[in-house]
Amino acid sequence: GLAELLPVAKRAGMRLDTTLKILSGGPAGLPMIAARLPKILGEDPEVGFAMSGTFKDNAIFREIVDAHGLSAPLLSTYAGFEEAMDAAGLLEEDPAALVRWAYEQGGDDTVA
Repeated sequence: GLAELLPVAKRAGMRLDTTLKILSGGPAGLPMIAARLPKILGEDPEVGFAMSGTFKDNAIFREIVDAHGLSAPLLSTYAGFEEAMDAAGLLEEDPAALVRWAYEQGGDDTVA
């Protein structure tokens, strides 16, 4: 999803705010990104719900899915970020910090 694509935007030289404005605008845009832009950009430090809680809830949902013999690849993908968020000291941050972190994984080539 978004976390996998943001490093590409950074490597392409796009600023995070520009990238998110593009993704949140237009008829195919993601309005929830526009609403959370201040949190994603680090301008609003208030934590709505800590990522540690989202990972806990995610584990419960994965158990339920598993118990019914189904798969939920997006839940598994999200679970894969928990170790990195812990290593980055972001588990008690708002989930918007994951978006910022993912973007930073693209390196330091930002020019636009």
